[in-house]
Amino acid sequence: MASRAERFEFLNNLARTYNEAGAFADSLAVCQEMLRLNPNSPAVLQNIAKTYGEMGRLNEALSHYYQALALNPDSPSTWSDLFLTLNYTFATPEAIFLEHSKYRRFDTWPGIRATSTPRRRSIKNRRINLGYVSADFREHPVAHLLAPVLQYHDRERFRVFLYSNGNLSDKITERFELEADEWRDIHLLDDEAAASLIQRDAIDLLIDLSGHTGSNRLPLFTRRPAPVQVSWLGYLNTTGLKSIDYHLTDQLLCSPDPQKFYSEKLWPITDSFTFDPLSPLPAINDLPAKQNGHITFASLNNFKKINDRVLNLWSAILKTVPRSRLIISAKGDVNFHQLIKNKFVMRGIARERVTVIGLKLFNDFLKIFNEVDLMLDPFPFPGCITIYHGLFAGVLSVILSGQTEYGRNGAVVMRQVGLEEFIAKSESEYLTIARYWSSEANWPGLSTLRTTMRARFPANRGQIVTKNLERAFIEMLG
Repeated sequence: MASRAERFEFLNNLARTYNEAGAFADSLAVCQEMLRLNPNSPAVLQNIAKTYGEMGRLNEALSHYYQALALNPDSPSTWSDLFLTLNYTFATPEAIFLEHSKYRRFDTWPGIRATSTPRRRSIKNRRINLGYVSADFREHPVAHLLAPVLQYHDRERFRVFLYSNGNLSDKITERFELEADEWRDIHLLDDEAAASLIQRDAIDLLIDLSGHTGSNRLPLFTRRPAPVQVSWLGYLNTTGLKSIDYHLTDQLLCSPDPQKFYSEKLWPITDSFTFDPLSPLPAINDLPAKQNGHITFASLNNFKKINDRVLNLWSAILKTVPRSRLIISAKGDVNFHQLIKNKFVMRGIARERVTVIGLKLFNDFLKIFNEVDLMLDPFPFPGCITIYHGLFAGVLSVILSGQTEYGRNGAVVMRQVGLEEFIAKSESEYLTIARYWSSEANWPGLSTLRTTMRARFPANRGQIVTKNLERAFIEMLG
């Protein structure tokens, strides 16, 4: 007979398997059985929270994260999961910042700080050592945004180190390994060993690309392995750490008086991110509505971003645009996909007007845009890479610009291609924009935008963004 510990381990593996397969109800049932075996397991509570998050049930997710933290407040990963989830909610920027500030406990956590911070070295007449830390040097949104910067870094002025914390790799990983001056795999190193490696590499400026997203190494930064430490790109919010000196962002992402919501010193620049599709793009087809006789909307975002207000607005759009359809991408099994459809049925939308598709391989994901006339972006946490991919496929997104840095990134992407008319300042304006471009009278204009969209991206944008970043890095070190 299996021991209690053996049964617990078996159930833990089973719950993870169910979750990966998208069988969320089964995963939750197994986790409840685990709680009967160990009612005070913070790890189980965290897993339950993650599953609720995948299902878009954010209040239940947050409740379980707080329960887990009450049992184990010294779990960096639980705090990170909590903070990331808060970004998907309508909590005020003040409330979200106050929660992030609690992460400062790790700045002074006993034994976590390095004995001495490396001194700044003069950067005159030598190459600057830049270190980028991420788990996402692979097919991932961060990779699409970082690739042009790696390509255009001035290698006479900068020596680029990539510190990979990921246990997944693909062809993009191979490309990044070749792009780096030095590649360092740190995912099997603990924070002390990784910090020692970074110090031996004499990194001048260490850049976190993850923030509170999955597999981050923020506790590594509290050891101060580099004299200047920066957060950028992967998490458009504060880390909550004082040991990270600067948060680099785009001027267009900043809200009025933004510094009060950051533990780091905010460093806004003009044009702080660019994009590389990282794969051959399919040919842009003609507007599907011309053949279908109706508009097809889509959202290919993480389902965590789809809340009740978003569902209400999208349902209102479907009601005001006759015969229109909506495609939604969501992890999950058939049962969960039916639950999503039910959400629209409850709002008066016929089931057959909504198609829910599972997660796709990347090339299959790109092909979906050929079926779509117009993307509907979620809020308060909009898309970014999905917007970029859509634009490169000729499919435009209707955007609601928000109050926060992450809430404005979709609007910044649309401004890069000169399409501010697709950016709404309110939910009612969002509805008006969607309805306007869905009108058959405006299909020719939408079709023209579709076929000419790629030409709107300047060929030299990668160089421009990289120069802006390099100038900021030099000023930080000055």
